[in-house]
Amino acid sequence: MKKSLTEELSRMHSMMYGKQIDEQEFIDKFLKNIGFRKEDDPIKADFVEDDLEAFYDTLESAAEKGGLTQQPTGGIDYQKEVESMQIGLILLGYDLPRFGVDGLFGPETASAVNEFTSDKVSSEITEAFVRLGDTNYSHVKFDTDGTQNDQINQALLDDLQAAGSKADVVITITTAKSGHSKLTINGRPSRHATNTAVDIALLDGIGAGGATNETNGNSTFRELGNRVKNELLNMGYALNAEGGNKRAVLWQTNTGGNHYNHLHVSNTEGVLGSAPSSLSSPSETMVKATPEMLEKLIELLKEKGISSEDLKKLTDPLVGNIDISISGNWLEMTKQLIRKFETFTDTASDDEGTFRGGYGTSKKLVDDELVDVTSETTWTKDEAEETLDYQLKNTFAPIIASQLGSNNWEKLNDFQKASILSFAYNAGPYFLTAREYGKNIKNAIENGDMEAAAAYISQGPTTGAKTGQYYPGLSKRREFEAKLFLN
Repeated sequence: MKKSLTEELSRMHSMMYGKQIDEQEFIDKFLKNIGFRKEDDPIKADFVEDDLEAFYDTLESAAEKGGLTQQPTGGIDYQKEVESMQIGLILLGYDLPRFGVDGLFGPETASAVNEFTSDKVSSEITEAFVRLGDTNYSHVKFDTDGTQNDQINQALLDDLQAAGSKADVVITITTAKSGHSKLTINGRPSRHATNTAVDIALLDGIGAGGATNETNGNSTFRELGNRVKNELLNMGYALNAEGGNKRAVLWQTNTGGNHYNHLHVSNTEGVLGSAPSSLSSPSETMVKATPEMLEKLIELLKEKGISSEDLKKLTDPLVGNIDISISGNWLEMTKQLIRKFETFTDTASDDEGTFRGGYGTSKKLVDDELVDVTSETTWTKDEAEETLDYQLKNTFAPIIASQLGSNNWEKLNDFQKASILSFAYNAGPYFLTAREYGKNIKNAIENGDMEAAAAYISQGPTTGAKTGQYYPGLSKRREFEAKLFLN
């Protein structure tokens, strides 16, 4: 925001509201109302460039290596292969509205992989799926509100028919894929999205009567549900533990929602990319982008004829480590700021879904290498200092300098460098190219408008990325960093 633009916006404000304010007051007040995305940890991988041949080579290499697997919460790493897959999914219409292209294989990307696999890969294996409206089971019926058009894993339907027959209960599937979110209430990919799960809210034509626990509602429905559940368990289905199990039934539990008023039954056997892995957390299901899925992605992208320009729209300039001068006082200033704001802890604790310790970092320097912090990681003060020094010299400062450009980095004074590195240590090293507020800060620095840059810094993230919780300490930190930037 150059001075001339600031002046013009201030003039427009006075025309609209009949009140003249000075430029600095305008920046402070105007920026509070322009709708920044206040998300903590806005890190972005930015590994992919607009080289079309290299883009396809990356995807083909991932397929040859056996595909890509969703990463567990707290153990996510940035991967060029994941970033390439995300770009491909978006170009084919499978949006990632919340996190976009970030190189992380989390729940949002897993949901898009599930949907793509269901639409473009699993649908080609016609023997594995059957349209509900085309079935003629004696003990499995379905609603005709759109559910009849869902394609369901036939192995699941065959099992339901067997269970219903043995229990002497007519099962009515009330919802399947239609009408369901791609994610569960816990933010994990839902099996409904891959046509491998159904909900059953009618048994012998009887409903649950508004049941919300094991005693209220219709007792007949509950008794029939128990009979069906028991037959499914006899067939090897897991009870109330879907993650890590190919076949599962949720019944008389609040796991994943109210399953007192319906049975949730799933079966991923024989379906590409849907089988869960064995996990440390039994409630979490990992999704895999199989070689078949990635090969189909490549095929459809080539059919569409995507260009380097298409890639360029979804990639930022490659940023990474560069050699920069570490002379001056900015390094020690930054350390002082981080010690002030982060506070040393000798054990790790969960912070917005990630374990952190030392000076609030998710990494620890071990034998000259940064490793992920776990719940068991411990720190001495010296270890925390060594890690902080290493990260600032080898990660944060080089990445920030690369994103700004060496000329812009060198024109910052020590106070400004310390301010922006403190910001990056909290918000993530790639915020200047990954987030809108970061781009505004970068543009202001490039234009030499340090007052506007400071104003944007003051309006940086103040809430947690996952919980959305407001942290007053972050508001104070942003204010301090902004004032320091103008020193």
